[in-house]
Amino acid sequence: MAQTEAVKLDLFFDRGNPRSSALDILYAARPDWKTAAGPVRIKPLFGGVPNTLLKITKEVPGKTKSENDQAALVLRANGDESKELVDREVEAQTHELLAEHNLASPLFARFGNGLLYGYLPGRPCRLDDLCREEVWACVAAKLGEYHVKLTLANNGDRTSRPAELGGPVPNIWSSMQRWINVLPTRTTEEKNLRLKLENELSWSFDTLSERGHPYVSGHCDLLCGNILIAAADDGAASRPITPDRIRIIDYEFAMHCPAAFDIANHFSEWGADSGINNDIDIDSAVSELAAEVDLFRGLPGLWWAIHAFVSVLGSKVDFDWIPYANKRLAEYWAWKTQEYGFQRGEEVPLRLREQMWARE
Repeated sequence: MAQTEAVKLDLFFDRGNPRSSALDILYAARPDWKTAAGPVRIKPLFGGVPNTLLKITKEVPGKTKSENDQAALVLRANGDESKELVDREVEAQTHELLAEHNLASPLFARFGNGLLYGYLPGRPCRLDDLCREEVWACVAAKLGEYHVKLTLANNGDRTSRPAELGGPVPNIWSSMQRWINVLPTRTTEEKNLRLKLENELSWSFDTLSERGHPYVSGHCDLLCGNILIAAADDGAASRPITPDRIRIIDYEFAMHCPAAFDIANHFSEWGADSGINNDIDIDSAVSELAAEVDLFRGLPGLWWAIHAFVSVLGSKVDFDWIPYANKRLAEYWAWKTQEYGFQRGEEVPLRLREQMWARE
């Protein structure tokens, strides 16, 4: 379905009254659902932390479950703690742009604290899926479409540092700077953490951006749960997986980045400490890109560490953000030590993640 302009609604999803508020949003965006025959079913979808995800289905009489699923919608209400991390205006623009290129479902409505968009039938990838060549090759092809087909809005230039590191913006550098800017400085420990992250952001920008890596429109959060494998047209689960059956979802962090960062970030999500054998042969034709990806392999550690430190602020999610942040920051330090010889006055062992990356 082609993307039409999403309606903007002066409505809010109420977690204390989910069904009623969801129906108010639904009927304002799709009034035909209120009058058409058949009940409206609402059920939660899992995996959207800290957001709330609801699948909304109109069970039209005479249609199969598969047919009704094709017309189903997703209501996503944003988590309160995500407001410092995500530019919702950019996210909505990106979703509409992706839909125009058939890389996302149509965006039907924007409401005060979320979006209403088309449901994509399928199942999320698992770690073991991504170790199968038929899957990772199709994921690579789909991500390549993002990098080649899309041109996100540019609100700056590449020389606009330090206020907006890198460019075009928003990009990974300007976003990390924006995240750091909201970190508290009430105590000496907080001030030292913020200063340390500022220094590492400046160092990584100076070290990596000067190499002239071209910017692409990246996803920047390509973990397993954001990759769907759609059912075959005939519903058979045994059909070969092709690129058209791969769906990439969740565009909260989509922004300008070097292609190598987007790929390295994807690898860091599933290939670091999972214990899975990651023997993937690299063809000589892509050796240059492989070298670029290797160059950026440590930056996702800094990216997600800063993200986690910000997520602590006012988070209502039952998740150990600080240990996670320290783990990802340790990955970044291990890379910096291994690649550039920075020791921080102590002997840093070669972590498992660096051992995995070093394998042929």
